[in-house]
Amino acid sequence: MPTTTPKLGLPRPVASDNVTLVNQQALIDAIELGAAPINSPELTGIPKAPTAAAGTNTDQIATMKALKAAVDAIPAPTAPTWTNITGKPSTFPPSPHGHSATEITATGGTNVQAEIDNLKSSVSSGRDAVARAITGMGQPASGGDTFAQMATKVSAISTDATAAVADVLTGKTFYQGGVKRTGGMPNNGTPTIVPTSSNITLAAGYYGPTTTVQAVSVPAAKVLTGTTIAGTAGTMVNQAAVAPNGHANATQISFGAYTAGNPNLRTYLMPPVGFYDGTIWVAADTPSLDPSNVRRGISYLSGGLGTLNPSYFASGSTTVSGSAGSWINNNTSSAETFPNITNVSGLTFLPRVIEMLNLNNGVLTWWTSDTAGFIGYSNSSMCIYYHFNGSTYNRYIFKPGGSMNVTATGFSLPSHLSGTSVMWWAWG
Repeated sequence: MPTTTPKLGLPRPVASDNVTLVNQQALIDAIELGAAPINSPELTGIPKAPTAAAGTNTDQIATMKALKAAVDAIPAPTAPTWTNITGKPSTFPPSPHGHSATEITATGGTNVQAEIDNLKSSVSSGRDAVARAITGMGQPASGGDTFAQMATKVSAISTDATAAVADVLTGKTFYQGGVKRTGGMPNNGTPTIVPTSSNITLAAGYYGPTTTVQAVSVPAAKVLTGTTIAGTAGTMVNQAAVAPNGHANATQISFGAYTAGNPNLRTYLMPPVGFYDGTIWVAADTPSLDPSNVRRGISYLSGGLGTLNPSYFASGSTTVSGSAGSWINNNTSSAETFPNITNVSGLTFLPRVIEMLNLNNGVLTWWTSDTAGFIGYSNSSMCIYYHFNGSTYNRYIFKPGGSMNVTATGFSLPSHLSGTSVMWWAWG
């Protein structure tokens, strides 16, 4: 098998190869295809050639390296001096002559005379403009003044100024008395001033255009009529001035609900809107609140005492629940879980006395809210529970709290034996 040449990759036959005319033609075609033409060859890539020695003056191809070496060897140019210039005349004798200003050409195509005329006109116009400016600053001047006269009048411009250093903001400059000065007025910025109950003295100095005094929100309805606060006139009625006979009529009356341990009702009177100075009473008509309509012995409204003898009664039967109670022992104040709870609902009055009898075992429960006369008992209500143990009755006294609860709509009291029937009676 033939090998290939390293540069053009042409087949190189070995001794065992059979070289034919076709092989030779193919080889020549390959050489022709890959070779550059002799006349004006166009090479690609980066062709290289030998670098000629310095000073070579032949038709040898010059490489970039030889070219750079030749450029680097060129000495730096030097500026010519008067001495080095040859062929110059030894002297330059003057040649006096004259020209009119109109004959001398100026830059831009005009002549010198025209430029001089333009300059004179410009100076005259400028002097008039300066004179007008000086006059506008309070110092009379005219375009006919000399420059020296104008300079004196310019210096006098600020001599009649009345501002002082303290009148000008700090850091700002001004002219006064012919001298440039720097202001000394403090710059306080743009603060927000919050009103107080006392006068506010502002620090001396400048305050920016967005300096604000914080608005005071005054609800007119909360300010007494005849009083004005921060520009808001009050509309609150002075009840001390308008209440007839020193009594303001209530707009609404309400009674508080009964709570366990506090059988007293609380009366609420809603006064009319307005100002009260502590000497005005709030009154409401209560024609039904008469002693004859209040149960005997019951005081009301800090002085009234009821004279009515009411009579309420209810009775019924129920079943002992399966829930253990929590009964407060009158003697030990400890909670006891015996006996069970009996619940009754549907009452329409607040009982003073309740009795319960268990129809299965004869257990008796007695509760009262009137404990006056019971020795050793100081609570507002009590419950006495009699339990039969087969031969004798055991008595238990419980005080308010725990599971014991008596209201105007029902009660929860102790009884024994879950699921047994109980008869009950209640008096009010």
